[in-house]
Amino acid sequence: MEYFIGWIVLSFVVAVIAGNRGRSVFGFFLLSMVLSPVISGIILLASPVVEPDDPDEREREEAEWRRSEARKLTEAVAPVAPTVTVSLADELTKLAALRDKGVLTEDEFAGQKRRLLSRL
Repeated sequence: MEYFIGWIVLSFVVAVIAGNRGRSVFGFFLLSMVLSPVISGIILLASPVVEPDDPDEREREEAEWRRSEARKLTEAVAPVAPTVTVSLADELTKLAALRDKGVLTEDEFAGQKRRLLSRL
């Protein structure tokens, strides 16, 4: 019975030391109860000390992450190329010039003219 009480007391001591080193109090208490307080103490002392998280630092990191993700999304969306709007009159003038130069026949000119006027 004395061994069992000593085991629990030593497990509790290991758990308190674990809490001071930034580790899980409950986890090390259970580990001490299952394995041994001595083995758990050795594992605890061999592991590095975990610094507690600074909530402000975590918020800053999260805000920076959100900004970088938003930047990635913005860059991923292809910039829309400015559309060049050409008036119908300009197109008809170009077609007429091609017809006058002999590049287009009268039938080709009429077909292209119909195609342009059908867009309206």
